Amino acid sequence: MWESIKDIATSPSLIPILIFILIVMGIVILLIKKGLISIDTKGIKVGTSESERSIIRQQIEWVHLHCDSLEKSLPHPQNYDMWRGKYILERMYDEIVDWITFNHICTSEGYISIKQERIWATIQSLVRKEEFSSPEFKEFIYKDTEYIIRRLVHIRQVYDKEN
Repeated sequence: MWESIKDIATSPSLIPILIFILIVMGIVILLIKKGLISIDTKGIKVGTSESERSIIRQQIEWVHLHCDSLEKSLPHPQNYDMWRGKYILERMYDEIVDWITFNHICTSEGYISIKQERIWATIQSLVRKEEFSSPEFKEFIYKDTEYIIRRLVHIRQVYDKEN
């Protein structure tokens, strides 16, 4: 085996072969960088950075608008602390942005239930008032979390069809 490697390394055709391989690799990298070629496997995506950024921007923008509009739907009891409600929504928004940036959002029941529980745990860690712990409020948060996830997947599907 070592003699074969020695023969190849001392071969006069080694330099042209290495130059050819480097040129081919350079062309492939250039095409990927320009977005003309993309590699999409189960574990890695290469060459789709601009479209990915566009999808992520749209998803984050939609989540921001949704969380802003959600403030009107929160329960407003007599001693409602508006800033506490906004803080809760901001933490919820941060959690969802993390999901978007990790980019593995799907509509499977297991995924949705885990994310529902995660949002509920985040809310419960921030408040101690009964109106934010009621079964009705929990159902509201669970339904809204499912709606958010389905909407984010829909946004991705729309952008994937366009590109």
